[in-house]
Amino acid sequence: MPGFHPKRILVVEDDPMAAMLTSEMLRDLGHWVVGPCHNLEDGLAAVTAGGIDIALLDFALGPDTDAVPIAQALAEKQVPFAFATGKDLDGISALYSGRPVISKPVAPSEIQAVIVGLTGSGALH
Repeated sequence: MPGFHPKRILVVEDDPMAAMLTSEMLRDLGHWVVGPCHNLEDGLAAVTAGGIDIALLDFALGPDTDAVPIAQALAEKQVPFAFATGKDLDGISALYSGRPVISKPVAPSEIQAVIVGLTGSGALH
């Protein structure tokens, strides 16, 4: 597709099955997946390593952990990101309330719309 530029997309998702499905959807859309990272520490390490165009973050990364530190690190590096959650959206802080949120389970069309919204770049189909 003319004008299509694959993106390096960081996936942070604590559920291995959801991470695998999201990663497959991104690859099917023609993008490269960084990770997936399943916890806060690995997500922060991936952000520190760099080379990320955008990120999809599961908001809740376990019973007592959220993705806010990863979101803060991405914001500092000016890397666009969106949250994915199957939980109540009230947990997303006011600081990030303007960020795109995808409800789980995610669909390829939702992921594609978020990518376009964050970067202006579509997908292969």
